[in-house]
Amino acid sequence: MIWLFLSIPIFVVIAGIIVRPLYIHLGLTDEEWNKKWPGDDLVAGALPSGSRAIVIHAPASEVWTWITQIGQDRAGFYSYRWLENLAGAQMPDVIGRRAQWSDRQVGQTLIMAPPKRYGKIAMMDIVEAETGHYFVAKNFEGTWAFIVDAIDSQTCRFVARGMWLPSKNPIARFAHSAIFDPIHFLMEWKMVREVKRLAEIDWIQNRSLRGMEA
Repeated sequence: MIWLFLSIPIFVVIAGIIVRPLYIHLGLTDEEWNKKWPGDDLVAGALPSGSRAIVIHAPASEVWTWITQIGQDRAGFYSYRWLENLAGAQMPDVIGRRAQWSDRQVGQTLIMAPPKRYGKIAMMDIVEAETGHYFVAKNFEGTWAFIVDAIDSQTCRFVARGMWLPSKNPIARFAHSAIFDPIHFLMEWKMVREVKRLAEIDWIQNRSLRGMEA
């Protein structure tokens, strides 16, 4: 029985490594796979640690005001809040959009968890931003970019892109690939899909209201 118990985490780690190529850049097109994204060159030696891309049937300008709310001190991360809070992240329960969070600018901070509890590791500096298009957060080990690319006036693509500076310790590199990457994928893929859901519902409702007013 003890061997069965010990084999479960081993199986999870091995499975994570095997399926990693299937999820590490989920949603990217062939063209996007080799594309240079905002923030890719900000940390010397950093390598792509994961990209998630999805088509959203709402204007880029509308989607932008959903992703600018991302942050523990704003609307959270649109992910599995109960799991985040089990880790002490204290994610808020925010419904809808707030005008005061409708943009991201260089010099602001992306807060991922309470700094009083986790310190600087829970904070990333926003070092690049283009209103309506993208913002890039950076810390000592990498970057996290949130990008909205317009396809046409009614549709866009939302891309979440991470770059990570590999550790010199092979055990740490293995742990990152086998443990952190799959967990981060599950949380980030939920975030990307939730942004899509919220933005599309809101856009449909807004169009219906405008149609009624006309």
